[in-house]
Amino acid sequence: MEMGKKTVAVFMSIIENSMSPAGMVISGAMRAIRENGMALELVVCPFVYGHLKEKYERLSSKFCCGAIIFALSERDMQELEKQKLDIPIVVYNWTNGAFASVYVDDYSGGMQAAGVFAQKGFRRVGLVSSCNPNKSNALRVQGYKDGCRRYGLELRDEWQVCRSLGIDGGRAAAEIFLAENGLPESLFVTNDEMALGILQAFHRRKIWVPEKISILSYGGNEWNEMVTPSLSCIRLPIEKMSGACIELLQSMLESGERMHISRIFPLEIEYRESCTRPEE
Repeated sequence: MEMGKKTVAVFMSIIENSMSPAGMVISGAMRAIRENGMALELVVCPFVYGHLKEKYERLSSKFCCGAIIFALSERDMQELEKQKLDIPIVVYNWTNGAFASVYVDDYSGGMQAAGVFAQKGFRRVGLVSSCNPNKSNALRVQGYKDGCRRYGLELRDEWQVCRSLGIDGGRAAAEIFLAENGLPESLFVTNDEMALGILQAFHRRKIWVPEKISILSYGGNEWNEMVTPSLSCIRLPIEKMSGACIELLQSMLESGERMHISRIFPLEIEYRESCTRPEE
């Protein structure tokens, strides 16, 4: 570490078979440090999803001056709230008042997805989500279901599929739809990785997207525009959010105070080939 710099630990959970946008998270944090001339050094501390407690010895002033934590499970957060920490903490995409946080309104994002389908004139719609006990995922699902009720969309039980997070989980979900009699007109997928697996499975079975079925994902991975067809999504501004985490942490380090500030970022809809923009 360079002389005069303080160490900031970035705790990132690792989920088996997941392609988490870790590069975008780190890139946003490093850009904020560089552009603001902060005397901070990043250290990445991976942990297994749901097992943050195994890294508690590093959530300490003996290891770093502060920490940013990404992808917490409900259990991680419940256990973290009980700890007497001697460093400031910023939590990514989670807000509960216990820590400073930077987040998006995942419930609204799910609602927006239903609104897009309604605008495009779809009536028979589906849902694919991960089975991980993740607060953000649960909010997206609930927002989408409530949106379907608001807009009068038909979301059958057999068109709601939950599988493991990752490309393989997406492929498995696609096979369930293909085994049923009839596809919905559109699918909302609560993360990009599963959407990619669905695209692959549909392509192999000659189910063309968007001609046969439209797909709208949630996330904003860089490879969304590189796949064929390119993937439309409700986009999280990942790099901006991680940069804001660094800025909040720096403010706490400079003031010496533990702030419980929450900063919310707007979601954006990126229309590409898998779900085109509704006609005005």
